[in-house]
Amino acid sequence: MVAFLLVMTQAIGQSCHDNAQWDNRSGKTCTDYATQGWCTGSGFAMGKEWTGGAQFNWPERHCCACKVAVAAPVAVAATESPTASTSESTPLVHSTAPVASAVAPAENMPLELADALRARLASCPATASAGGAASSEAPLFVFARLPRTGSALMCQLLSACSARQSRNACGGGPAAASGSGSCPASTVGAFSFFGSDKLPTGNYAMCAGLDGMTGACSTFGGDMGATCQHMSTLRRPGAVMVAMERLPDWMLAPCPSLRPAMRLLALLRDPGERAQSTFHFQLDNCICNFRFPWCTMFTSFRFKNRQTKLCDEHTPKHGFAAALAAVRAHGNMPWPLTSSETPHVLGRFTAGVVKEVYTPWFGSYQPAGGAAPKSSPLLARRTLASCFAWVGIAEDLALSLQLLKLELPEYFGKLDVGQFTWTPTSGSSRPGGDPAASNQSQHPYLRTHMLTRDYEVYDAERRRLFHRAKAHGIMVWGAPSV
Repeated sequence: MVAFLLVMTQAIGQSCHDNAQWDNRSGKTCTDYATQGWCTGSGFAMGKEWTGGAQFNWPERHCCACKVAVAAPVAVAATESPTASTSESTPLVHSTAPVASAVAPAENMPLELADALRARLASCPATASAGGAASSEAPLFVFARLPRTGSALMCQLLSACSARQSRNACGGGPAAASGSGSCPASTVGAFSFFGSDKLPTGNYAMCAGLDGMTGACSTFGGDMGATCQHMSTLRRPGAVMVAMERLPDWMLAPCPSLRPAMRLLALLRDPGERAQSTFHFQLDNCICNFRFPWCTMFTSFRFKNRQTKLCDEHTPKHGFAAALAAVRAHGNMPWPLTSSETPHVLGRFTAGVVKEVYTPWFGSYQPAGGAAPKSSPLLARRTLASCFAWVGIAEDLALSLQLLKLELPEYFGKLDVGQFTWTPTSGSSRPGGDPAASNQSQHPYLRTHMLTRDYEVYDAERRRLFHRAKAHGIMVWGAPSV
């Protein structure tokens, strides 16, 4: 059976007219977007995608130069996935988050990176969706627990879909919001959920990023051999959440014996949203207050002459917008460690917690000769596409969970997608959000300077999400060009 994906588009040409009343909230009009080279007449110029979206009042919706040019609405035939339903109408999903250009960067890689990629693909658990042979073994789903990326939501979802779970699987927090009814376990695919086993619950939110990460942030203190040994004892089919500083080396004994059974899962969040969440969490809980033992890592900022610059008693003084302004004003100069001037204290704290996570975690590799580890966004992208059984995007949670049902139907086929929602941190990071919000998770400086590589990974994975949807015959209104 052939499914048809209806691509809803607007023909750009003689009938297109700029919105003369529009500006980007910074005084720039459609004329500026065309004359400054930010838009090409058929979309954003390569590398200028950050000038669009909610942060700049959606020029792609108001300016002809920024709209994607197509001839007319078309119907694209797509082979229906074996897992897609043939008895129900094709689902319609509306995507609202802004998306960067779908143009992929050149992938001419250095030899050491090519070697790292070959080694990665040879060692990671193969998935049927990536061309690997599906294993007949009962699976062990391994969710990659990364800082501030939605681990609590995924813990609730895995709890709801499991037939049984270990005590305090989600750290003693509440069970799934809607109870087991949101994902009744099937008799065939019933699995046990072990939560973030062997990671102290008090350390769940400890790490802002990955560089300089301490053992307390990791499962078994970062001992991958001990982690694999423990996972080999877990009842299967099962699911567990694992925290490590880098993607584990699955060739380290006794991990190879687990590889046929492992199915890796991950959830990505907009890098700016993740950074803003980290900033507010660490500032409130460790600088202005001292709620966790591990807050000692911020001792330098808790000296009174510096703490008073960041906090009014136990209340944070500064929002994320002010923090980014301090970082931008300082530029690439080294931060004066002993300074008590407000811009220096605020900027140094911000630079310390706003870090890339996706590239160093999914894309790390060890060069030959014992050199320091490196990381690559290209390797991260290939790893996610080839080694993971499912990757979700928090900002497109409904579509991501629909694909979870279709791609792993035996275990998640009964999931009630509507019972799980994602609320962005930033009021201005979604269409209809408050443009005057004090937070700035979509600030272009994050994309162009601080989180550039993570955005490359996130954008590519989000495009792949819509590729996967198209393969399952899901119609997506407002999707990026795929």
